[in-house]
Amino acid sequence: MFKVVKKLKLLKSPLRKLLYAQGNLHNRADLLRKELDEIQIKLIVSVISSMFTYWASVLMLPASTVKELERKMKGFLWQKDEKDRAKSKYSPLSTFITKRDMYGAGFSTSDKVADLVNEVGSWRWPQAWYDLFPVLINIHVPLICNSRRDVSIWQDDMGVERKFSVHTVWETIRYRSMEVDWFNIVWFTYCIPRHAFHVWLVCRKKLNTQDKMRKWDMNMRCCPLCVKDMDSHEHLFFECEYARQVWGNVRSYTSLGHIEGVWEIIVGFLNTRGNWKSTESIIDRLVVGATAYYVWQERNARIFTDIKRRPTQITKIILDTVRLKLVSMREGHVISNWKTRKRWDLERIVFT
Repeated sequence: MFKVVKKLKLLKSPLRKLLYAQGNLHNRADLLRKELDEIQIKLIVSVISSMFTYWASVLMLPASTVKELERKMKGFLWQKDEKDRAKSKYSPLSTFITKRDMYGAGFSTSDKVADLVNEVGSWRWPQAWYDLFPVLINIHVPLICNSRRDVSIWQDDMGVERKFSVHTVWETIRYRSMEVDWFNIVWFTYCIPRHAFHVWLVCRKKLNTQDKMRKWDMNMRCCPLCVKDMDSHEHLFFECEYARQVWGNVRSYTSLGHIEGVWEIIVGFLNTRGNWKSTESIIDRLVVGATAYYVWQERNARIFTDIKRRPTQITKIILDTVRLKLVSMREGHVISNWKTRKRWDLERIVFT
């Protein structure tokens, strides 16, 4: 308490300067707010709760400054419900029971669960509470163990109690579909997240291609890349003349040099790989993901911005993107493989 009072006394000096000193009033108010940030919690607990009038009420501050300071402190005392109504920090429990009810029963807001259980292992609820709150009847008394710290437990869908974590909760509540055979092509340790998400959409055929948007009469007559056939998942990846040229340029950097530009064939070949952690497998999936991503990006750019890039430009972007990803990979994969370093021109890069 002494430290708080001492801090408040030190605040009087800048407050008085607000009245008499020359200078920018807003700058001085900002300095005052920074000092308040450091002590506002102690101020609320030790000063406002124990004094009928608080320190700022005796000083002549500009009305706008007072309102801004009050607005800043108000957030520590009040919160809003779903209807944007101001409620105390004690909410939402205050909707059902008041502090007077709690203190009248011999409890306080600082009580722990162990404080609500008596010596014989029963709840200390007042008998009248069972009539007011029937839900208390079905609450089992926990086993109190004073020698151990409290931990949060989560019961999964199999009824197994596990240590609470976001992962365990998500694994319980998330919707589960049948496992697909191409999941290792989408999600792997070194994947580029935006490319992985796009590959997931391609594999599920969820992109808004022209064949899907035709039912909305969007007046899309031909593929913006080759200006021939209507684009679709099969056409864009990579049967389109433009996309086929890009794929032909990048596949020589992978072990897919003999694979034609057909998405189902590419995915089928990648699925036959036994060692998903090998350098070749990782590079193959990175290149496929980057190629699909930038072909789709170029398609959208031509529709919405009229910006056109040549296949060689897209090829360079793909190779540069994958090369930067290879640089970030740990030593076990790229650095020890001299063929990979030479193929991707990594010899001159200094690894630390």
